[in-house]
Amino acid sequence: EEFVPAVLRRPKVANHLVHESFAVDMRDHEDHSFCGVMFDVCCRGEADLGVPLDFMQIEAISVRGELGPLTVWSTPGSFKGKEHHQDAWTLLYEGEHPPSMRSYRQLPLTAPIVMRPGQRCGIYVHSKLRGDDAIIYDNQRGHVTYEDAVFRVLPGLAHLSNKPFGRSGMWGVPWRENREFVGRFEYGVSYKLWNPEVHRDFPEDFRKVVKTVLLCGRRLHSPLHSLQDEVLFYILNMCKHDWFRTGASAIVAPQPPGDIGGNSLAGLLGQVHCPGFVRSSMVRAMPGRASALGGGLPSWAVGGFRPSSSSDSVAEGSNSFEFSSPRSAQSGGASSDDGMDLLR
Repeated sequence: EEFVPAVLRRPKVANHLVHESFAVDMRDHEDHSFCGVMFDVCCRGEADLGVPLDFMQIEAISVRGELGPLTVWSTPGSFKGKEHHQDAWTLLYEGEHPPSMRSYRQLPLTAPIVMRPGQRCGIYVHSKLRGDDAIIYDNQRGHVTYEDAVFRVLPGLAHLSNKPFGRSGMWGVPWRENREFVGRFEYGVSYKLWNPEVHRDFPEDFRKVVKTVLLCGRRLHSPLHSLQDEVLFYILNMCKHDWFRTGASAIVAPQPPGDIGGNSLAGLLGQVHCPGFVRSSMVRAMPGRASALGGGLPSWAVGGFRPSSSSDSVAEGSNSFEFSSPRSAQSGGASSDDGMDLLR
């Protein structure tokens, strides 16, 4: 079997399930209570996310009220048109709970509700307890019940029947429109890892860092010039999307060519706001500058570095620099189309 180095096998998503977990509470005016509430939730679309999300998953829902025998159901798309069609829903939780009027009771789902950007699903929380105090909910106060950078909860219906998907309520009609869920969601998110094909999904600050790193790789007198594009891609692939947020700590004063940290990669990275493990991995990958390497590039930097030729030049003390063509481990030094596309 042919050996393929790690730099040419960059993962698309993290090898762990979720990067971050959140617990979010809905607004709670304690307007009403009855047997159930049915509503939609959605994962915000790629156009308005601002983060390179791969998927989100809802792991638990919490409610309060007199509770009793509770069930939680979900359906793909939307609840609309499925109010009485139990076969269109999947049962995700069933359990008996004592009253809890002031604090939320967690209902852990047997299988998470997974949504990718732009996807929506319907959720139905129901109690078989007789009476009208089982589950607390609110009147609708807007087009959106709750939203954050990833997750959105929409208004829906209240159910007045203590039979799941029941067609008759305490006063005839089983549903009340313009109602909002009251409770808590616990969800996790998984982000995409940077690769050239998803570059545009990343925040602007991150894209600027990618462009800067690739430009440094093409400047003949930059320490990064001795690393091929695939090695730079591999390093960027390990960086989380929010590591390069703009802030005062990330601002570095301009330095004349050759004056950054004694002209060493360690000195250069010491003045840039980036996580320690990225800095140390880059230093290990590039222990010195071109003529001082002495074969120091690790084995995973396939193909080695391209030494500067006698014709390579930089106009010291000016703003005019000469850049080389991209370097590629895949093509033995030929140009890298991905790298050039990102610089256009």
